[in-house]
Amino acid sequence: MRQRRRVLVAYSGGVDSGLVARVARDALGDDALAALADAESVSRHELVEARAEAEEIGIDLRVLEVSELANKAYVANPTNRCYFCRKELARGLRPLAAELGYTTIVISHVTFCFPFVMAAVQARLAGLDPALEEAALDLGATPLQAFSKVLVPYLMPAIVSGALMSFTLSLDELIVTYFTASAGTRTLPLEIFGRVKKGLDPSLNAISTVFILFTVIAVFLTEALRRRNP
Repeated sequence: MRQRRRVLVAYSGGVDSGLVARVARDALGDDALAALADAESVSRHELVEARAEAEEIGIDLRVLEVSELANKAYVANPTNRCYFCRKELARGLRPLAAELGYTTIVISHVTFCFPFVMAAVQARLAGLDPALEEAALDLGATPLQAFSKVLVPYLMPAIVSGALMSFTLSLDELIVTYFTASAGTRTLPLEIFGRVKKGLDPSLNAISTVFILFTVIAVFLTEALRRRNP
């Protein structure tokens, strides 16, 4: 279970799901989440007991509103009605599992990285001579050509610097990623954090070596380009 890093347990308060929830909590701590169905076939007493057991286990519990009677196959009361009951629960689990994921991570990282890019681009725009765009238009360029062939090349140093700064901040940001990732979402910072919690791992040394080599190579390439284009 530790290999999954984060799990979502379909919890009912019974022996089986209670055992899985306890193992998940012991193995993953706060990275384990349990989901309890509040359906027509579940009594209020069972819900109270399930909540109490989850609190005793110490696992984060989410209660899902599930309408089993909305499923006509379940209402028909066939011998395999329990299948349709579980099917409704699985349908409720999907939105919960997809509630957080790569989409939310991207949105959150774009949100906190955007001001750094905007500051760099605005500083570059402050020194822009409006006559450059006017000259391009006077020489027959369309507004789109003036933008792509005059403004964008002029702003490119600021765009590249903002992109590099955003990449560095995003890669270094663990807290935002941790709170916006789902149970099945794994990014490099989360992966490193998970391995650090387990103890010394040689793969962490390998990852650090790759980052150091990448940084050294990037510095040498930048210096070579600077000397070639003084």
